Amino acid sequence: MTKHLLAIGLMLIALPHVLRSQSFEFHSNNPFGIQIIGEEGQLPPLMYMFHDMDNDSDVDLIMAGIDSFDLTEGLSVTFFLDYQLNLGTSSEPMFGPRQSFEDFKYPSFIFLPTAGDLNNDGRIDIVAGLEEDSTGTRRLIYYRNSGINTFDVLLLDDMGIPPLLPESIMYPKLMDLDADGDLDLFLSGSYPTVDDPLHGENYYLYAKNVGTREVPEFLGWFDEPYDLIPDEFTTLFAEGDIDNDGDVDLLSLVAENDRTPLLFLENIPGVDGKPSFAAPVESPFGLPVTGTDQQFFSPVFTDIDSDGDLDFFVLSIAEADLGGELQFNGLAYYENVLITATDELTLDRLDIEIRPNPVTDRFYIENHTTSSIEAILIYRTDGTLVRTIKGEFEEDLRLDGLVPDTYFVRIRMKNKDVIRKVVLIP
Repeated sequence: MTKHLLAIGLMLIALPHVLRSQSFEFHSNNPFGIQIIGEEGQLPPLMYMFHDMDNDSDVDLIMAGIDSFDLTEGLSVTFFLDYQLNLGTSSEPMFGPRQSFEDFKYPSFIFLPTAGDLNNDGRIDIVAGLEEDSTGTRRLIYYRNSGINTFDVLLLDDMGIPPLLPESIMYPKLMDLDADGDLDLFLSGSYPTVDDPLHGENYYLYAKNVGTREVPEFLGWFDEPYDLIPDEFTTLFAEGDIDNDGDVDLLSLVAENDRTPLLFLENIPGVDGKPSFAAPVESPFGLPVTGTDQQFFSPVFTDIDSDGDLDFFVLSIAEADLGGELQFNGLAYYENVLITATDELTLDRLDIEIRPNPVTDRFYIENHTTSSIEAILIYRTDGTLVRTIKGEFEEDLRLDGLVPDTYFVRIRMKNKDVIRKVVLIP
């Protein structure tokens, strides 16, 4: 039964050498007031996205899923897109009532969304599939946030994204895969092939953002980007600096027949700086391990408590018995305990200061310790890495291209990371 639900959801919607790793511990299901139960008869959300929707420097929650479906006469499906604003603080989140996006125009075929600030205007946009025309050709839709959570609906064709073949079922993900400061588009899912034009094979497609942060333009599709080889089963992805070394790693969720393993793909960039991913390793750093009695869906990383490291969420699903009804355990929260309260007090005693703060366009770091700075990593409050700086740090550090907001600056020193908060103002 789990396999069938995951199939519907996907239709419709030796450890590597790591110097600085995360450490995850299970905390609870549905923490901070997260509401996965909606209206009566509505399935729990299958997809979760954490972003700062109201520009108050904390992360809010966007959730999407199937409102209803009817298989009696073909396939008839309706969808929902809801959100919960964080009414607490950035360090002590508490999500308010679940609300719906009013008058949202869903695609004609299936609704598989991903979210991010695609045009760098401080508003969270949505890219989703799939729109289908009379020939069966399928396209991705760009929901450009025009303010107060209203959206201009555009096809990505005009931004260089080619349409997809009929019978494609692709899960989109906005991520800065090449670490150049803008959002690229990564797809995983079933794509038709010559050998199987009706059902397809699991495929990865990548479109590189070759425009600017404000005016995105894409070049694609490229298959098997950066030597990422598809699994034989459908795969979902979460991204983030999982091993805490300053680049974007991947965590894949593979929908096998009777389990959904989480596989860590470490990014080890080449000498040219381009991503290169190591062989997958299942559930390192304390991440959960799947079994036949518990399966996962919709993995996502975010810094939920604003302590400068990434926490992990994943939808946990269980079966009451063999062939029985599904039980949704909830959205499982795994806290990153790499940095504890004691660690933070120790770091605060280090003589490291950022000046000025708040900052308009640039800042400098006063380092009165005997340790040299190896790198500087700048994160949004949702845990997204937006800038990596390596080399000499005696000059001012520029924040050009970043929107006014609160950011975390991770100052990497030998055997120690120092985290400071900086506020960028207009």
